[in-house]
Amino acid sequence: MLNQTPPILFLCYRRPEQTKRVWEAIRLAAPKKLYIASDGPKHGEEELCKEVQKITLKIDWPCEVKRLNRTENLGCGKAVSEAISWFFEQEEQGVILEDDTLPHPDFFRFCDEMLQKHQSNENILMVSGNNKTGYAENGCSYSTINLSNIWGWATWRRAWQNFDYEMKSWKELKHDLYLSEASGDVYKHKLSQYQQTFDGKIDSWGYRWECAVLARKGKCIIPNRNLIENIGFGPGAAHTLAPIPGIYNTVNLGLDFPLIHPQCK
Repeated sequence: MLNQTPPILFLCYRRPEQTKRVWEAIRLAAPKKLYIASDGPKHGEEELCKEVQKITLKIDWPCEVKRLNRTENLGCGKAVSEAISWFFEQEEQGVILEDDTLPHPDFFRFCDEMLQKHQSNENILMVSGNNKTGYAENGCSYSTINLSNIWGWATWRRAWQNFDYEMKSWKELKHDLYLSEASGDVYKHKLSQYQQTFDGKIDSWGYRWECAVLARKGKCIIPNRNLIENIGFGPGAAHTLAPIPGIYNTVNLGLDFPLIHPQCK
């Protein structure tokens, strides 16, 4: 059945102001199944983490809720990837929202339709609500790209099974011409990010997931209008301490329904 809010995994940590805004968007979407995972505090963050967890106790719609509240801090790489694995141990497909990814209301309907339409397409490994160029006029409602946009996204259990925290595919992937072709102008930047993650210098689940998608030559669906605003830039961010030049980060318009589908291969 179309036009339902899929199961949602909400990832939060220590940012109450951002959490409140994303939580309100989730509340308005009223998912029937909601998974909430929070990383444990570092020294001095105990009150912030408690405040965040309090926000997620305010559920005023019919909803099945499951929680994974860490008492110790695992860090970005382990906390998020293990929470996503926990989510997909219980669900075949669903939406992943972090506490700094504020969705347009159409994001949930878009994800629901994409998850259902492409659930058997092994080439499609994820659906993003984020269009970093802002808007694409291509006659369709969405398109596919080679790199993963993880600011508000959805996927399937069958796709997440490709995730490899140890990045065992990296030694071969970094010498594969496909990485250069898929990355284009940001090839050197991506090469550095992935290598530093592999070397343990960057604590990121996202770069590990990107490598898993690239190793499979998988595709990421993006909408032709941006549906996610990243509200996390600043001192509390794990990686995005300042806005990224050239990245569109505004949500002005939703999508037109019914969707116009391209041929996704």
